[in-house]
Amino acid sequence: MDAIRYALQLIPHGVYLIGAANGRDRFLYTATWLCQVSSRPPRVATAIRPEHSGYQLIQATGAFTVNYLESSQVELAQAGFGHDGDRLRGLEWRPCPVTGAPVLTEALGYIGCRVAQFLEVGDHVLAVADVLTGQHFHAGRPMTIHDTPWTYS
Repeated sequence: MDAIRYALQLIPHGVYLIGAANGRDRFLYTATWLCQVSSRPPRVATAIRPEHSGYQLIQATGAFTVNYLESSQVELAQAGFGHDGDRLRGLEWRPCPVTGAPVLTEALGYIGCRVAQFLEVGDHVLAVADVLTGQHFHAGRPMTIHDTPWTYS
């Protein structure tokens, strides 16, 4: 199993901050398992642990944002890791005009998504979502897991 785990860690996943909001409840988490799955309609899929607070909020609202990070924004990526409290505190953000989920203005850009379906795929749930809106804010090279000291497989 160690050989498989190491081989999976070689996949050059992007690093994203995914946001969700439901009224005053809002959440931000760091994710690496995201990919485009369709051009017509434009769709992405992201894998989420079902016990994760982000999954519960996305399931309740059916919407989320994906904030793209620049390769040097490791400190910003850490904002989405496991601490309690408001993970958006101290960050510049605004609600997505379509989904209401957090959009980080420091990011390279974002997409706003509405979930088309959830699929159970093992220890994660795959959220397949239509891309409804998006914007590019800054130029830069998108962050991958290899730009960070982290691994996830």
